[in-house]
Amino acid sequence: MPHWLRFSSYDKTLIQVALGALGLFLVASIGYFFIRLALKRLVKKMPVLVDEHILALSDRFLLPLVVLLLTYASFGLLPIASAYNKIGSKALFVVIVFFGAWFLFQVYGFLLGRAVQRRAWLEPVWGSLQLFGDVMIGISAAWLIVAKIVPERGRLGKGLHRLIELLLTRGARVLLFLALLFVAVQFIRMACNRMRILMEGFAPTIERQKRAQTLSNIVYAVGFALVLVIGVLLVLRELGLDIAPFLATAGIGGLAVGFGAQSLVKDVISGFFVLLEDQVRVGDVVNIAGKGGYVESVGLRIIKLRDFDGSLHIVPNGSISTVTNMTKDFSYYLMTVPVAYKEDVDEVMEVLRTVGKELRQDSAFAMDILDDLEVVGVDKFGDSAVEILVRIKTIPIRQWVVGRELRRRIKKAFDARNIEIPFPHMTLYVGEPKDGPPQPLHVHCVNERNGGSASDGEASG
Repeated sequence: MPHWLRFSSYDKTLIQVALGALGLFLVASIGYFFIRLALKRLVKKMPVLVDEHILALSDRFLLPLVVLLLTYASFGLLPIASAYNKIGSKALFVVIVFFGAWFLFQVYGFLLGRAVQRRAWLEPVWGSLQLFGDVMIGISAAWLIVAKIVPERGRLGKGLHRLIELLLTRGARVLLFLALLFVAVQFIRMACNRMRILMEGFAPTIERQKRAQTLSNIVYAVGFALVLVIGVLLVLRELGLDIAPFLATAGIGGLAVGFGAQSLVKDVISGFFVLLEDQVRVGDVVNIAGKGGYVESVGLRIIKLRDFDGSLHIVPNGSISTVTNMTKDFSYYLMTVPVAYKEDVDEVMEVLRTVGKELRQDSAFAMDILDDLEVVGVDKFGDSAVEILVRIKTIPIRQWVVGRELRRRIKKAFDARNIEIPFPHMTLYVGEPKDGPPQPLHVHCVNERNGGSASDGEASG
């Protein structure tokens, strides 16, 4: 054999290592080629799941990861001493785990971001889902490293293995409960915001915004408290604590509060439905529980009314049985117009319609009036007058302003047309004697305008 083909044991070892590395690289390259080819086909067939970003990640991470895995799988075949072989395989395993965890971080973050872009409702919980996924990947990587490197011998080894086991079992469940708790709170917040937007409508007013904000805050507070209590109980049970005493204490406390604050609970529940059903708003004029006035505030427990003379009435919501709202959506001003029996009622009703049209055409009142004056007709025959019923439709709370102006104009129109509005008369009857004419009735008149001059006259009975 030629001398140049003769190798020492050291040279043979180097040649074996080089050939092994070359073989590993070729096998890794072939595996990477087929994996990338499969990914390209998936891009064409399922572009929703796999796209160019996934291919870029595979170019960055996949080939080194495949090389590391194949190297680790064939590490025992290399002609290296047993002690160095174990140390090298463990070190290589740690590198593979870190590299794989980093690759999973990138893929998980990308897929989660894609899901958030296509499902806008996931945006509020994106942070919690990202945190949960990263923590679980990190715990899994730590468990793999500890299980491979640290032997389950001795106090330290057993303690580390026990800790990782707890983190992967109870710790993972606790973390899952906390993540679900956060997600549930975010969903409740989203639902409350959607409810607030729907209640405000397309043309929100200040009062609608206040009402919607109040109700959404109440629903959010109740939902948050419920979810928080359930989550805390689940976490305590997962940690090995007995939650039966907590449930018993909560039941007794709720029973005590229910008996001791019945009126308060009744007020709050009634107030919630008053707000939910939009029975009363700030700015309405209502009659509630025998009290009437302008609504200054609507709360969960009380409603504040201010009457015309300035008195403030505070009405608990639990005492409300009937609500009379005089300014809900629109209002009517109803009035009866008395005229003398001698007047032609058809002529009078025509005059009333004319007055109503003129009032609506007036720019000062045109925005307040929603419809023409409605002359209902003869409503009643009184002692000294025929009463004609009319009404006019206005925007809320403006009916009294329009009604006072309507009365003024009717009076002026009747005066201009000599239509009599009757008023009470008094007839004095002095009686008649059996024999002879009645005695004269002496009347003494004092004219205060002319300096108090007096005149006498006679009137017959």
